[in-house]
Amino acid sequence: MENDNGGLTDSFHTCREEACLSFSTPPSGLTGRCSQKVQVDVGEKNWTLTAQNKLGKVTLYDHADLSRRVRMSAPEAVTVVNVNARNASLQWGWRVKRYYRMSTKCQINLNLGNTITEVFGLGLNGTLLTNLIPNVSYRVKIRCGTTQHFWKWGDWSQIVDFHTKTDVPEALDVWMQRNNNATRIVWRIPLANQSGGEILDYTVALTKASERGQQNTTTVPRTNNFLMLTLDPAEEYTVTVTARNINGSSPPATITIPTPDETRVKTSRIRGTNGAFYVSWRDSPEASCGYIVDWYPVERPWSVDWLKLPPNQTSANITSNLTDGCRYFLSVYACTQGSPVLLENREGYATETKIERKLFTSLKHEQKNLDVEVSWDPIPLRQQTAYIQGYNLSCWNSNKHVVNVSTANPEDTRLTAQGLKVDSYQFVLTAQTAVGECCKETFSVTLNSPTDKMTWLVLSSLGALFLFLFFVTIICYKQWRCIKQKIFPPIPKPVLVNKWMTSPDSLQSPYLLSAQVHPIDIPQLCNKVVPECVTEDGSHWTFSQTPEGYCNQPLQRFTPSHLSADSTRINLPSSSFRGDVQNPSYDLRVWSEDQNSSSEYPLLDASPSSQYKPQACMEIFWPDPGREGSKKCIPCDSAYISLPR
Repeated sequence: MENDNGGLTDSFHTCREEACLSFSTPPSGLTGRCSQKVQVDVGEKNWTLTAQNKLGKVTLYDHADLSRRVRMSAPEAVTVVNVNARNASLQWGWRVKRYYRMSTKCQINLNLGNTITEVFGLGLNGTLLTNLIPNVSYRVKIRCGTTQHFWKWGDWSQIVDFHTKTDVPEALDVWMQRNNNATRIVWRIPLANQSGGEILDYTVALTKASERGQQNTTTVPRTNNFLMLTLDPAEEYTVTVTARNINGSSPPATITIPTPDETRVKTSRIRGTNGAFYVSWRDSPEASCGYIVDWYPVERPWSVDWLKLPPNQTSANITSNLTDGCRYFLSVYACTQGSPVLLENREGYATETKIERKLFTSLKHEQKNLDVEVSWDPIPLRQQTAYIQGYNLSCWNSNKHVVNVSTANPEDTRLTAQGLKVDSYQFVLTAQTAVGECCKETFSVTLNSPTDKMTWLVLSSLGALFLFLFFVTIICYKQWRCIKQKIFPPIPKPVLVNKWMTSPDSLQSPYLLSAQVHPIDIPQLCNKVVPECVTEDGSHWTFSQTPEGYCNQPLQRFTPSHLSADSTRINLPSSSFRGDVQNPSYDLRVWSEDQNSSSEYPLLDASPSSQYKPQACMEIFWPDPGREGSKKCIPCDSAYISLPR
């Protein structure tokens, strides 16, 4: 019997039928509780409890069958034996011998309330603890009660500690992430209840679908949980990952990496609710082993997390490791016996926050007549902590003339305020998001009259043109000599080689020594005297080609040198250049003194193979002293022919 007043009770009276037990104060160590040993018989009994102090007395009545109100005492001598990696034996004893014959049930508490298991039996004094985790410390306690006419649980036993043995790790949870030609194989690091002991390393085996017999194996340190691979996009690969500890390797976890899907899945937006993503999708007949949902922040594409679901579940609530104002990319895959099949792509914020950074970094404005066009660069998504839904532009002047312009297209990069007046305006540009306006930018614009602007434009153009011409003139002046040399180069004076144009006096050959003379065949130059031709006006006719003689100079009388020969032919050796220089047009004809002779010398062959042949056989010509002043006389020398130098 218990007393709710506890220590306030001055005296207790416990009566069973006619027998009563009375004491003035509670027994030592008891607070509001008294006990009495009686013989338990079948049947109901009447019980009376009286509590009394200076303020008064209280009496409680009860009737019960004591055989149906049994509260068992705590088990004694609790021990854990035969401890293995995943099971252990729990044993205990009873102080009351009658408990060994009673049908009892017991509660076993592992790790102080984390797990409670019930066992049943007759005279229970032990049980087997199963489904234990390797390499984990446990704390266990036990309490029991009667199975028949259960009234209350007994007291808990003392706590007993034990530690399970190590074992091979459990199979890893493996996933993959592909970006262009780079593939990242990632797995979750085993927890303490999954590792079976301290992990030593991981082994990743890569096999081509077309080369089943060949396998590339890589060992990864225990501090890492991923491996970067560069794979052929045209091939399909199978990846197997195992974990190893002192007891051995875990069962292999296998994933198939598909070839890139040519039919891209469209990406749709998703909006988070209360800091979480609720994702649902249609049932897929390809999902033979369930679904996989993965997500990662767009700014950190390799920080992927995933969730594996059974085939009958087509929705998921994602709450773990989500950051406010961070944009996430989500994908839903169907788990198949081969490679995963992409079903859907989503993108969105778990929680949109107000954009604090300055977005309109390249804001520009331009006046067009009486309109003002405001433009800015496109704002990339990585700078947004919430989706921009549009833009608002407001402006007003001193007379409170307000103009509002807005757009609901987040891709727009310009807004135009129309119908303004020639005045100063204050402009405000903001971005509209789901959490309100943000990124406020303020600037002032003074509108000028369009004619003033045109005048200013013309004056500016003329000034720019003047400055340009001024600088061009200065540059041309300083570089005039170079420009003149390039544009108007000086005409070089003719250079006379070998003195072709010389006076007849200079053409007179010098006297030659006999040692310098070589025999050469020289035809005779015959003079045929012809009567002078007189024109109707009485003047003498001259040849039009050289009316004044050679070089248009009067012909001078020439006296033959002492080397002149009378012979008509001098035998000379053939010249080395004979026959190389040809002049078929050379047709010098001179008449002999016999005026009555009409015979002409025939033309000789001037073929390239022949040597030089004159066009007529000439006789030696001597000037006539009686015709000294005549311009029609040609002075010649039979000894040599003058050649220009």
